[in-house]
Amino acid sequence: MNNMKVKLIIICEILILAIIVSMVSIPRINNIGKEYVEFNSTIELKVWLKLDDTNTLEYINNTFDCDDFAFAFKVLCVLIHGVSAFPAYGVINDVRHYFNVIIARDGGDLKAYAYEPILGRYNKIRKDKPITIGINNYKIYKIHLF
Repeated sequence: MNNMKVKLIIICEILILAIIVSMVSIPRINNIGKEYVEFNSTIELKVWLKLDDTNTLEYINNTFDCDDFAFAFKVLCVLIHGVSAFPAYGVINDVRHYFNVIIARDGGDLKAYAYEPILGRYNKIRKDKPITIGINNYKIYKIHLF
């Protein structure tokens, strides 16, 4: 089977999973009308990330790799919860890489988190501090806002 067919099958499986999950009783977030939609709280974000199983998908080099994981996670966030999870392009330890940036409310403030959907790990993005998830350092060059 060629790479495009494998990628299409994986994307279809993700969409089917998202449709099935959206039929069950999962609380939804309703901040529609903004350019982005954030999680209502950091607690809500952490619960969602604990339930996320994007990292259980099979990593296939050059077929279903970091950019596919980042965009798959974005699709699941939008379809299931109606929130934004921006795919971000940058580097991890000097290697080009995709991951996600997620916004959550923390009291009256907005906080940004970097999420690694391949590993299922995240960390808060802090001003003037390196973005670290596990032992890896991330740098953002571009965020997809669509």
